[in-house]
Amino acid sequence: MGKRLKRIKRKPNWFNDINLEEMRGFVITEMISVESILSFIIFQYFLPKHQNEFEQVLLNSSVIGLGGKIKILQGLEIIDKQILENIKRLSSIRNGFAHAHLFTEYDSSVKPENTGHDKIDVMNAQGILKKKNAFDYFIEFNNLIEGIQDKLIKKYKEMKTRNEAE
Repeated sequence: MGKRLKRIKRKPNWFNDINLEEMRGFVITEMISVESILSFIIFQYFLPKHQNEFEQVLLNSSVIGLGGKIKILQGLEIIDKQILENIKRLSSIRNGFAHAHLFTEYDSSVKPENTGHDKIDVMNAQGILKKKNAFDYFIEFNNLIEGIQDKLIKKYKEMKTRNEAE
């Protein structure tokens, strides 16, 4: 487990010309990566006898989803609480991009080239639907994801190295 673990490096401000559907795809893909890294960490913690079954059945997203993996890691106390809180926030943003209606709001009072503003409908914790600027929401996601993936990969590698030494 972990052979597929690799961080994609990006140039600064690579996202300046990204469109709404590309934002959605990026957010979903990055969260799949985060969930995979969490699975690798859980795997390294337990080092199960039946490794294939543990990875392909138990850690399968349809059996234990991202929220369940976060709860496992909270219970084991092997990942910093703030990192797990940030992952919950990332998951919330991911859900917004994955499930919400994405649309462009037009304003006829401004110049034609500036009339479209990409929006995303997001329901907050109180059940209130809010319109958010999709690009700002995306930037928040991008800022959070950068450090988190690196920290999770570092934790996984530390655990793997320790397990190989034992």
